[in-house]
Amino acid sequence: MAFVEKMGPVWLEKNLDVFTNHILELVANPKAATSHVDAVYSRKCVNFILRRSFGRLLGEKAQFTALKVLATTVLKQMSSIGEEGDYLLFMVWLGYK
Repeated sequence: MAFVEKMGPVWLEKNLDVFTNHILELVANPKAATSHVDAVYSRKCVNFILRRSFGRLLGEKAQFTALKVLATTVLKQMSSIGEEGDYLLFMVWLGYK
């Protein structure tokens, strides 16, 4: 968080895709959570990072863009494991279908 806050909102807006992918890859890594408790804490940490960075650093318009980037990233990850059907609504909302 200190790095993102130091870089500022302009940097975060320009690097939303890279930042979001990196954070979600960290939590999706099997080594990040060896037990259920570790998985819960990992998700809480990611929740904190996303809320703090997107919620406090970005304005309303940039938050909407961040939400689209986040949803698109989740869609890509879910379609890679075959769970695409449950997220069709997101695709419609994002204007992809």
